[in-house]
Amino acid sequence: NQIGIQASLPIYTGGRTSAQVRQSTHLLEQSQYDLLDQQRSTTQSVRSLYSQVRSDVLTVKARKQAIVSSRSALEATRSGYEVGTRNIVDVLDAEQALYQALADYASSRYTYVLDLLNLRQAAGIIDINSVRDLNESLKADRQVSLVLNDESSDELENVTP
Repeated sequence: NQIGIQASLPIYTGGRTSAQVRQSTHLLEQSQYDLLDQQRSTTQSVRSLYSQVRSDVLTVKARKQAIVSSRSALEATRSGYEVGTRNIVDVLDAEQALYQALADYASSRYTYVLDLLNLRQAAGIIDINSVRDLNESLKADRQVSLVLNDESSDELENVTP
């Protein structure tokens, strides 16, 4: 009768197992750092876009006021032209300033809409309802108008960004 135990124990494996453990540990650390970097980047992006949207709101309000001022300046220049203290070039310059103010207002509203959508996307809260609500706020009855009568100034007072 014979009883025996046979064991095979490699004396040297070249450190493959310990190298794989170290590599996996470093890959885990890298993934954790990448996650942290992405979280910080997203937070910074959302904060930046939030500040930009707040700035856009103020810009839209300022551009709306610029239209009112330009319209008032045009009316004063037209009155001066009728009296004879202004010439037609002054009237044309005032009209050009009004049209530029209207274009700047429309551009600032467009920028506001894009920045708001980007903010909602970065924050992860964009959905079909937010797009529908935004679309409702941009209906045809609230568009920027080039009409130079008193009705357009009433229309501008109803426009909100």
